[in-house]
Amino acid sequence: MSLLFNIDQFTCYRHAGAHIAQSDLQPLLYIPTWPIHSGQHWGVIGGKEEQRSALLDLLHEKNSLLKNPMRVSEISLAEQQRRISSELIKSKTGVADEIFAGTPVHQILTDAIQSNDSMNKNSAQPISKSSPLLAQLIDTLNFSNCLHKHFRELSSGETRRLLIIVGLISAPELLLLHDPLEGLDSFTRPIAGELINQALQSPNKPMKTASNLNSWAPATIRCSIFAASRAEQLPSHTTHLAYIDQQTLHLINLSTSHSLPQALSALASRLTHAAPIDIPELPQDHPFHQHKQLKADQPLVSMRNVTVSYAGESKPVFKDLNWAVQPGQHWRISGANGSGKTTLLKLITGDHPQVYNNAIEVCGFRRGSGESIWEVKRHIGYMSSEMLWSYRGSGQLAGKTLSVVMSGLYDSIGLYAAPNAADKKAASQWLDLFEISDLASRRFQTLGLAEQRLVLIARAMIKRPSLLILDEPLQGLDGDDRKRVLAVIEKLISSNASTLLYVSHHDDEQVIGANNTLTL
Repeated sequence: MSLLFNIDQFTCYRHAGAHIAQSDLQPLLYIPTWPIHSGQHWGVIGGKEEQRSALLDLLHEKNSLLKNPMRVSEISLAEQQRRISSELIKSKTGVADEIFAGTPVHQILTDAIQSNDSMNKNSAQPISKSSPLLAQLIDTLNFSNCLHKHFRELSSGETRRLLIIVGLISAPELLLLHDPLEGLDSFTRPIAGELINQALQSPNKPMKTASNLNSWAPATIRCSIFAASRAEQLPSHTTHLAYIDQQTLHLINLSTSHSLPQALSALASRLTHAAPIDIPELPQDHPFHQHKQLKADQPLVSMRNVTVSYAGESKPVFKDLNWAVQPGQHWRISGANGSGKTTLLKLITGDHPQVYNNAIEVCGFRRGSGESIWEVKRHIGYMSSEMLWSYRGSGQLAGKTLSVVMSGLYDSIGLYAAPNAADKKAASQWLDLFEISDLASRRFQTLGLAEQRLVLIARAMIKRPSLLILDEPLQGLDGDDRKRVLAVIEKLISSNASTLLYVSHHDDEQVIGANNTLTL
């Protein structure tokens, strides 16, 4: 096996923004030695999301310095964020009155096919016919209904399926993955995991897969790195294992006598806290926000015969939906990727234009009756992946971490009012609650994706809203952080501080007390 990279006594540093001195850089991860050879498929577990992302960034950099750089594909939340940022830039460079829905999905797939010299470049063919592999991946991942859409019309799970398809049809020689299955529904997740696992097998071995991809021989992949916050998602074809303990990368040589399951079992106690996570008492209500007093038996959310549909679509997102949420009645919202979960939540928050075409009441306000959107939002705490992308795209406007949390008191992207002592105290308490108080003075833009997600969860909770809406809040979080967020949510429920609407695709992320389920 030929040596691809030899990383020796190397320190990754935390990105701390522009215009800083070398002496101000903070060490993030130390790599004593890491030789990577052709034919190896590495799993990387432990540490924080920021550390694992730094490893993938390092491999991108090392590859670019090779005399003959390898073709690289990356499937990760970071790659999703890069594509979203690129689409936002395109939307700002067009004609002022032009509505830009994003790059057509079929164009993204065509570009991926044409990056592979071994595939048919005849773009005159229908996209699903131009590559046998692409046609099979589209069918296996149930993606055909997305081919006519534009990138910005895709749900989070549909975007992840697109990234997996693009990553696998681009003929990569180096495949980089970081939690590639996050955001996928429970039906699609094992199928996508199987596809990735099959991609890593020896091309000389016959395919044996329920997906029936019998014409695919992934001979181009010379090496892969799969960084995972959930060790159980590592592919069975993983040949080598690395784990991050504190700030150091350690290597484990897998063999027939020391298999991947045995290695993961031995590491489990080292990489997780044995003691239960202790959550202190919640901060008190912030005096700036007084919850609107509802009439007796008045629901927080009321929807009557709600229908959402789009021009050019044969089916509505949902039709004649009747649903009510009573105070103290906590709901889990479930459904496949693209079933309309995020659309439903946007109707509640007022961020979807069709809210005014339907009979919807939220927190005592009839939508479309002349109320201000801010009158409604002050009673709602909201966190979603789209909120994360919005804050990431806001640049320096986001400000420092403490300011981002305080902005939840004013329902704004950025802080436009001078905070008082009570604001600062409440924000500090919530950062303490999630054990990220050391981030308070750092600029939000310099944080890792998982750290940003924790900050935005604190932002959603800071005013202990009447209605707390969390749309897949645990994506990309490590095990201890997931447990801590769930514990805080459950404390909010048990103390009757908020009514919860919660979306998650993982069975191990269920919230005690959320006993009602709406399936779309």
